[in-house]
Amino acid sequence: MALYKEHITHRIEDDLAGRNQNWAALDGSVIESGSNTNGTWIRFSSGLQICFGSFTLPSVSTAWGQLYMTHSGSRPGVTFPKSFRSGTTPQVITSPTDANLYVSALSSITHSGFVGNAVRGTAYENPVTFSYCAMGVWKA
Repeated sequence: MALYKEHITHRIEDDLAGRNQNWAALDGSVIESGSNTNGTWIRFSSGLQICFGSFTLPSVSTAWGQLYMTHSGSRPGVTFPKSFRSGTTPQVITSPTDANLYVSALSSITHSGFVGNAVRGTAYENPVTFSYCAMGVWKA
């Protein structure tokens, strides 16, 4: 049992040391960061860019079969605070800022932004704000 415990302890220590090295390397390579009215961005020397921001939908109440979504004329166009490299499509994840259940359904994702939308099982007539994080490349 002692040998097994020692083996597990070493594996955990090695894993933590590796993670700390990865974070240290990433932390030292930030070459630009900032914010504007569209959100916040961080650019790394490796070419990685991360953008954070939010968008608000006026409601999620237009019937779509047995589900509800934001009316097509009310979906906001969201511009990233700093564009990614032209011709690339960043990965975008979203999270609602309230406790109701939604599934974001983004469309028209490009290097410079996307169109916000959400789907849910029941109509919701109030504004809904989503936070987003987009990751992609800013240089070749």
